[in-house]
Amino acid sequence: MSIEMLQELTKEPLPRAFIAPEEIDQITLCKAMGYVDAQLPSKIRDGGPARVLRIRPAGYQALALFYRESQRADL
Repeated sequence: MSIEMLQELTKEPLPRAFIAPEEIDQITLCKAMGYVDAQLPSKIRDGGPARVLRIRPAGYQALALFYRESQRADL
């Protein structure tokens, strides 16, 4: 899920590179949703890395909404 990738991206400084196909799929989804700025390999399976350059404001808004809703669910 893309929110899990966003959570992962907040744990370490950016830019970060990813080579696992599953991670590249998630980064591709986050980029398509406007959550991150990223450089993607031309082919996911060619072993080229995906580089996440920054989390965009929409990504931070999605995280805030997720955290707010998860806290509400815990009540």
